[in-house]
Order: sequence, then structure tokens, then C-alpha cells
Amino acid sequence: SINDTYGHLAGDVLLRDVAGYWRSLFHSRTNGRERLVIRFGGDEFVILAVGSAPEEFRKEVLQYYRHMRNMCYVDAATLVPFSITFGFSASCELPGAFDWQTLFTKADQELYANKAALRAAAKQIETKAREDAGR
Repeated sequence: SINDTYGHLAGDVLLRDVAGYWRSLFHSRTNGRERLVIRFGGDEFVILAVGSAPEEFRKEVLQYYRHMRNMCYVDAATLVPFSITFGFSASCELPGAFDWQTLFTKADQELYANKAALRAAAKQIETKAREDAGR
């Protein structure tokens, strides 16, 4: 919808800015913690963490997501309600020894579960709007 409203160039710039934002926060290796952000396609991201407590990691991701929603501008004056779909996974959530493939697979599964939940919510809103319009 951003591409439809503001053009593909604005959408591309916004996606690059958002990808850079997430990389600046979570693409690091320090003090026994490793974090990796992968733009999986379009507005889909996976965020992986090794050495972080799962609940702390989730809270941190959600805090930065809320912040991101308030900083997406297509020009100096136009804030856009930009959102991304993401899945995240922390190594501490995995049973046994961790490996990157398993961590990625878990985050990918969460990404698609989140997409399905968003589609279901959108469908409910559309159905309700049609019902209200028919009254």
C-alpha cells in the first residue's frame, strides 16, 4: 500500500531504512551474545539471537518495533504507518545444542504464523465492514 500511495521509490527507500534500523540494533556479536537480522523478502524479517534470554529478547524486539512504527517517513513531513512481519528466535528456546539452521527454521515458522494471524485479522475486519455497510 505504501508503493500504491507514495510510489515504488519511496517504498524501496523505506524498506532499506527499516532494514538498516534493524541491522543497527540486532546485527552484532559482543560479550558472548550474537544476533543476526535477515531481510527475508519484501517486508519480512527474521531476527535470531544466541546467548540472550528469550523473554528479554522478545520484549526488546517488540520495544524496537513500536519505536520503528513512529519513525517511518517517506519525506520530511509524512509519517507512514509502516509495519513489517517478523519472526524471531533465541537459542535458549531450543532443546539441546543450538545450530543456526534450527534457529532460523523456528524464526521462519513464527514469521509465517504471524503472517497468517495478520491475514485472519484483516479478513475479520473486512467481513465486519461489509456487514456494517449492508445494514
